[in-house]
This record gives sequence, C-alpha cells and structure tokens, in this order.
Amino acid sequence: MRCLVFLLVGVQLCVGLGAFSPPESPGELDGYLKNLGAKDVSAFVGSLSNRASCALACGVLNALLQEVVYYPPSSGYMQQQAAYWSQRQAETHPACRAVPRSSKEVAIAYLAAATFRCKFAVKGGGHAAFAGASSINNGITIDLKNLNTMTVNSNKNVTAIGTGNRWIDVYEYLTPQNLSVVGGRVSDIGVSGLTLVGKYLHPIQS
Repeated sequence: MRCLVFLLVGVQLCVGLGAFSPPESPGELDGYLKNLGAKDVSAFVGSLSNRASCALACGVLNALLQEVVYYPPSSGYMQQQAAYWSQRQAETHPACRAVPRSSKEVAIAYLAAATFRCKFAVKGGGHAAFAGASSINNGITIDLKNLNTMTVNSNKNVTAIGTGNRWIDVYEYLTPQNLSVVGGRVSDIGVSGLTLVGKYLHPIQS
C-alpha cells in the first residue's frame, strides 16, 4: 500500500493514498487511522501541542482528499487569503486551508479537525470585519466556495442554494426565471454567513 508517513514524537502514522471509504464519525476515523498504523490516536493527539496537532490534521486531510488542502505560501493559499473583505481577516493565518468539493468532504475535514483536536473556522463569503470570523490562526480554515450548486423545483416554489454561493450568484440565477429571494443587499456577501449570522431582513417593495 502506498502511504504518507508522519513522524511526530516518535510515533509513525501511515495514511493510505489509495481508494478508501470515507469515515462517517470521529470514532470511525479514529479506527481507520489505527488500522493504518497509529497505535492510539486519542492518547497520541493528547500529547501534542496545538500547532503539532493541526499540522498532523492538515497532513492527514491532505492525504485523504488530494487537491483540496493548501499550505502557505502556495499560490492557492495566498489567493484565498486575499479574498477576504476585511484586512483583519486576511491577516489571520491558518495552518492550512481546505476547499471541499462536496458536503461529504466538509464532513471529513471536520472529522480530521475533531480527531486531532485542531481548532477550525468555516468561510462562506468571508465578508465579516473582525479577525477570526471565518478564519483562524494556526488551525484549519474550511472554505465552502465549491459548494455552489443551485436548483429550483418543478413548481418553482423551492430553491436549494449551496452554502458556498454569494448573493449575487443567487440573484443572477433566479432573475431569468422571474424568481427572487430575500437576501443580502450587498451582493458579494456569502449566503451561509448572512443566513446564520445576519440579524436583519429587508422587505422588497412590490
């Protein structure tokens, strides 16, 4: 089996790079890693500093989900850092950035962070003004920008909007269908951040 080997505090962890069945829970991921050579993942992680545990979480995530994880100072990492609206956010530097391509990959990123006790943040549109709102120093930032699908049902009364969309994407998708939605007045704001954090809705004048 081809594998990626991590050597930290004398423990060898071999993570397979071939096909695998994605873990569905922290316990299952723990078991998956044990089967690949980790002796006791929980006890092992408990002995690490936050920086070391996040480095390991990033490495395992990179092995499991290739072409999803970006490290500094790669061009992909720096481009994502520059995409924040606030300079304070851009000056927050995670150990790695994960850009999942599906909800299952988001779950795997979360499970990796949880298993290795690495703090993480989630970025939708990245429009918040304060540091740490959708990024985190020395942790994992999970960027949802690839979860950008949109569908309207046959009756045109229900729209499913991916969490990685910005409101401008939603308006441009719905307008040609003579549909609309109450959303952000600033078009570049992310759907997920405004939906979960925003406090105000503004009625549309008919």
